Amino acid sequence: MAGIRIEINGLNAVLKNLDLTNKVIHQKVKNEIQGAAMKTSDDVKRSPNFPHISGRLQASYTFFHPQRKSYKYSDDDGTSFTSELKGYNPQMNELSAAAGTNVEYGSFIEDGTQKSTGNFKLAHAFVKNQELLLQRLRDMFK
Repeated sequence: MAGIRIEINGLNAVLKNLDLTNKVIHQKVKNEIQGAAMKTSDDVKRSPNFPHISGRLQASYTFFHPQRKSYKYSDDDGTSFTSELKGYNPQMNELSAAAGTNVEYGSFIEDGTQKSTGNFKLAHAFVKNQELLLQRLRDMFK
């Protein structure tokens, strides 16, 4: 049986570098996604004209990702709470993140009711940071 054997010196090193490059890119994308979720929750917390009674709702906004599933915070009186975002799927992959609140009346303030208009602070922060995230990812791959 006749055959030709081609050997490329250094191919294993190149493949190793490609694997390492993929891991580095994966980590950078993961950091950008988690950073966008963190920035979204921070933007909501710093929103002007936030409805304020006890400070609990505003303090409760946070971000979650597979390595960060809960968050401790306090209201203006110093009462401590632990936040676990409702609807957050712990099976999300590591390139996932979420921002929000677990305060039971948070959705009524955000989305509004039949009697009141929502403030949409989370929605506005999400749109803003989604655009920034997409631009940062585009810049990363230029």
